[in-house]
Amino acid sequence: MQNRESKRAAICGVYLIALSESTVTNVPGVSQIKVSGIWDKMKFSSADFSEQLSSDGTNYEVNLTISFSDSSQESEKEIMAWIGIYILVRLDYTDGNSRVVGTDQFPVVLSLSGDGSPHALRLTYKGQQPESSKFL
Repeated sequence: MQNRESKRAAICGVYLIALSESTVTNVPGVSQIKVSGIWDKMKFSSADFSEQLSSDGTNYEVNLTISFSDSSQESEKEIMAWIGIYILVRLDYTDGNSRVVGTDQFPVVLSLSGDGSPHALRLTYKGQQPESSKFL
């Protein structure tokens, strides 16, 4: 039997918060971040997150995709509210950890795409951050 730490953790929760509606305590070089405010829980169908140190070692290449199978008008309106604004993204994992993508100095800005039949929506972020995602 494997212990909890040896299993690969999966994303089980996605939460967003507007930078303008939060208070962030972040110290560069420290792996923890504190965010005060009300996180908005997303009803997502899948989420993929990766980060990799760039070849020159100066920043992290970050890729985040959040997919939604509910393309109802109400759901689409809720998703659209997050486009083009400075936000932080909290990812909760099955191992109990929570990581925050973005900081007060380097927030995330999501873009929207959609395709397929039935229509599926995706929020994506591809960018560079000076540090890896931080533990909440």
